[in-house]
Amino acid sequence: MNDDYPEHKKLRAVKAESQVIGAFLDELSERGVRLCKPFSDPGSLRDGEFIPLGPIEQILADYFGIDLHKIEDEKRAMLAELRGEADQ
Repeated sequence: MNDDYPEHKKLRAVKAESQVIGAFLDELSERGVRLCKPFSDPGSLRDGEFIPLGPIEQILADYFGIDLHKIEDEKRAMLAELRGEADQ
């Protein structure tokens, strides 16, 4: 993979660790455990409730400092390159 895809390079560097953590989080989810954070908005009826953190993929990306939007942009660039559209 060339240097045109730095976000994928970061992703590849943490792949093994990310897969282990992801498998663990999946197992927790299958057991009914949900990662949540407190919702804080004084005066709101929801203040003090807990809300889910989000999809595991996003949690892992945040933890490892990977921008999923950049990953998607790089994927599109790779596809365009494979199709020969990159230089047109």
